[in-house]
Amino acid sequence: MPNLLSGAGKNPLPPALLGQDLWKVYGPVYALRGVTIQVEQGEAVGLVGETGSGKSSAARILCGLNRADRGDVSLDGTVVPRNAGIPKTFRKRVQMVFQDSSGSLDPRMAVRDILAEPLGNYAPGGAKKTREQVKRLLEAVGLDEGIGRRYPHEISGGQRQRVVIARALAPDPDYLVCDEPLSGLDAGTQGLVLHALRRLGGRRGILFISHDLACAARVSRRLYVMFAGRAVEHLRTEDIPSAAHPYTRALFGCLFRALGTTGAPETKKGLGPGKTGADFGVPENGCPFRLQCPEPLSLCGENHPPARWVNASQNHWARCYRVKGGALPC
Repeated sequence: MPNLLSGAGKNPLPPALLGQDLWKVYGPVYALRGVTIQVEQGEAVGLVGETGSGKSSAARILCGLNRADRGDVSLDGTVVPRNAGIPKTFRKRVQMVFQDSSGSLDPRMAVRDILAEPLGNYAPGGAKKTREQVKRLLEAVGLDEGIGRRYPHEISGGQRQRVVIARALAPDPDYLVCDEPLSGLDAGTQGLVLHALRRLGGRRGILFISHDLACAARVSRRLYVMFAGRAVEHLRTEDIPSAAHPYTRALFGCLFRALGTTGAPETKKGLGPGKTGADFGVPENGCPFRLQCPEPLSLCGENHPPARWVNASQNHWARCYRVKGGALPC
């Protein structure tokens, strides 16, 4: 299995969660079109893009909750079977932090029982050991042991979201896939959840999915940018000012202006306030962003641009015909 995204010529492959050439169709809609995402152990990776770009579909496939129509998911080089049950060892090692904390916690169970349930499934022990583990899980996300006696409706949204993170930590996974974990939270509460996630670094790999560009840039070492079911650019966080794809520049332009960053990338016309790709329509053929692109080429209407290196040594690539670097290996 070729290693497209971890640097040219890297061999052997590092321990990683890898979704390669993932396709997913819901009726007439392509949620994913050949997306490849890799998260190595011990790193935080961002997956950003507007609503409907395919971020959550990719997350659910990487966690084994949904199956791809085409493409493979592998863990440390071993392909996870698509047409059979997901192995329990995979579910233990790859856990998901869901967006809706209210909907993903059983309202009939106290917090301590919610956390004890996965412990019983993956790390069974006596009652005393379970109580100690529940306490450690709550401490890991910055919550007091007393929270364990309460029910989900008796705690705040930020506390519920940290309970969701603690539950994902219960099997002691190697990878966390966090699907919009800050959605609906105020700025102060977002900071608490972000702090909890940053504390969970170390050996774990984290895929942080968000439409909040500032938060994704704060958490992640590198980013995938999604548009219309495709990954259109991959770059390190510090390389955002030199983004090559016009969609990436449109997404991050407002962030740079808000931060007062000099040399912020500009586009002649971007998405605009409150605009998404759906407001413009996504063409069936060619580059899906060409209707909004400030400088489209004639090639853009013929075929989708291949992934080309912007800077191979920095593992920076983009799907744009204006990028002149060599094509990525396939």
